Amino acid sequence: MMPKLGEMNAIWKLLNIVLLLFLFILIIYGVTTKGLNPSIKELSMKFSEVRSLFWGESGLHNNCYVSNVLDVSGGDVFLARVGAIGSIANLKICKDGSCEFNSSKVGAYRLKDGVLSKFIGGRWVNDNVLFRGNLSLIKSNWEFYNGALKFLENINPQNGFHPATIGFLGKPKDTRKFILYGDGTGIGGDVVAVWQNNIWQIKRGPKSAKGSRKLIYIGGNDSVALQMFYKIVTSGMNDNVYWEILTSNKSYDEKSDKGFPVGVFVGTGSWTKLDSDKKVEGLVAKFNTEKSELLSEINPTLNEVRSLNLSGRIVNIAGTKFVVNVHYLNNGGIVIGFVSGSKKFGLKYFPYGKTEALVSDGDYSALHASSFILVKPVKSWASIGNENFYKLYKQDFMGEYQGTLTRSFLRSKCK
Repeated sequence: MMPKLGEMNAIWKLLNIVLLLFLFILIIYGVTTKGLNPSIKELSMKFSEVRSLFWGESGLHNNCYVSNVLDVSGGDVFLARVGAIGSIANLKICKDGSCEFNSSKVGAYRLKDGVLSKFIGGRWVNDNVLFRGNLSLIKSNWEFYNGALKFLENINPQNGFHPATIGFLGKPKDTRKFILYGDGTGIGGDVVAVWQNNIWQIKRGPKSAKGSRKLIYIGGNDSVALQMFYKIVTSGMNDNVYWEILTSNKSYDEKSDKGFPVGVFVGTGSWTKLDSDKKVEGLVAKFNTEKSELLSEINPTLNEVRSLNLSGRIVNIAGTKFVVNVHYLNNGGIVIGFVSGSKKFGLKYFPYGKTEALVSDGDYSALHASSFILVKPVKSWASIGNENFYKLYKQDFMGEYQGTLTRSFLRSKCK
């Protein structure tokens, strides 16, 4: 027979009194011996957590126990990190195994069956793809990058030009185009692969004379693009392959000019068939060299950089004062460095980095369309951090940051 509700309430109250008495004895002991003083606050918070499991700060409501987050162990630290200090914040632990955090500043989050959701527009929306790795490092990289970017955006060059009028701070110049063309003499239609601004577009023609080419790949992965092109032109009988480099605004037209045999580009003859691994390896190696040269053509001029008068300036980033300096690289590129004692990082000119990132399930977020990536002075200014994270705009970054912190907090309290 199940106990009656009145009997259950009596049991909970008795257990509550026992726990209070135990805590009172510990406090008296600690005060008289001074041996437990540093732990009194932590003990009271732990008691509050245990108490909420049996009784709850507000009692059982809709099969959930509710506690003030400040009364939970580590709650004050969590609220400070998530930016919810001073808000009304509650922790709800429910009998169905779900847990909720609700703050008047941050919003409501729920952890259920291991999945974190946020209450948006009257419904719970899953947020499955959050930050992974060292969260403190992710945040500091974001602060460094965005602080340095804001500094550059606010510069007023000595010559009176606004940064947006200067190529490497405004819209980057377009590179010239690199073209590979397979003429379709094998099986299927012809294929055109165009590289520009660090992005490949591959279009394949129809098998018959009717119809138009369809886009089958767009992206910045050289290996994927070249392998896809190779597989198409070697299907069945090998296509004849040609190459060409065009100015940034000129379109490719194979009917008027197919270009040159691909062997001429590789530098080993006038052949047109990619019919051996050695030829493919030669194509890849030659393209990597050509790509570096095409990108170097759009590097800023020394006059453009010097007009900003950057070296020696002081900038405050995330509460730290950095001295700015400029490094000119051997390939014609530049790094704008920021130094504060042992803290050193830089923004390397890289005009065609990522402009969008997949940061939540099926949803792309826009990234800063800047001409820089985050680097550190190791092995000739090596790239650091995750471009998908540190290029996020503030609203998107803080949403992911708060969600990651909240998931960790709920997992620790709702086992």
